[in-house]
Amino acid sequence: MQRVNMVFDDTLDDVDIIVIPDETASEIEAIGQAFLQWLPTATDDAYRTVIDGHVCPVAETDGFVKWLNARHCLGAEKAYIEVQHTHYCPQYKTVEF
Repeated sequence: MQRVNMVFDDTLDDVDIIVIPDETASEIEAIGQAFLQWLPTATDDAYRTVIDGHVCPVAETDGFVKWLNARHCLGAEKAYIEVQHTHYCPQYKTVEF
């Protein structure tokens, strides 16, 4: 299992850290981009919010982990959130939203 920074809007002082299975670690940046490409097609309310009457996709750590586990973590090991609202850790891989 490996730790990954979840960075939103280039903010390095409010980062979430997730833990992912080793077999997904080498492609986690590409997997993060695949999530962003999939997000506008999501029909589950966990991935959407309404702003001024418009349905908008929401890229959040919990939704990403749920999607990651359903599509990429098919073995016994599942991704999970280790800590939220912490500082960027340069030794971890990074997914940027």
